[in-house]
Amino acid sequence: MFPLPAHATKDTSPLNYPLTPSHTVQIVQKAPLDSVSTGTTLYLSSQLLAHYLQETRPRGSKAIELGAGTGLVSLALGILGWQVWATDLSNVIDDVLRVNIDRNRHGEIIVQELDWTRENCQWTGMQGIDADTAHVDLITGADCIYSMELIPHLLRTLQSLCGARSPLILMAFERRDSAVIDTFFAQSNLLGFTSKKINLRRILGRQITRWGWTAEDWQGVELWSMRLNTKS
Repeated sequence: MFPLPAHATKDTSPLNYPLTPSHTVQIVQKAPLDSVSTGTTLYLSSQLLAHYLQETRPRGSKAIELGAGTGLVSLALGILGWQVWATDLSNVIDDVLRVNIDRNRHGEIIVQELDWTRENCQWTGMQGIDADTAHVDLITGADCIYSMELIPHLLRTLQSLCGARSPLILMAFERRDSAVIDTFFAQSNLLGFTSKKINLRRILGRQITRWGWTAEDWQGVELWSMRLNTKS
């Protein structure tokens, strides 16, 4: 059993999703008409980010997923043994995220509300973390870059969560609006972030071909790695 691209499964809930050859997770989705929020269905970018993590197995033990939505990326990290904070707005948590994490319990995954627009977005608001010793090794986000108005809030959140340790940041998205994407990276560069586009075809191409996907099914997705330069 192979995964289908997200556009082919929007009306399926619960969705039995083969995340690894030995792990199939069950994902509840809510169509936009049935939810007050976006991000309550599976996104193509989250699919590819989840499988990228399974394929590359980055180093570390603690991760935060921003805009976790259905929770697929957090589940992928949990299967790999990471301690994960799966974060989103409260209405997304209530609609789909909490139930998906609870019914697919893998590793230690903490569901936590995180609103980027709040000025006091700090570690002190994260459950189970001591603000004096807090650190993460990885921050992920799938389809988090979609609004000009949210770019400053997202970047401030990333700065806050990075602290002084400069964890790896992985941002996946479909390039629907190049102006928004380009503005995000331009502003991130001014704040001291460095960014590099990852060659998804080289890492996942053979696997996705084996699934039977066409080029049109997935080649609109980009994955970028980022780091914050914390040196003064």
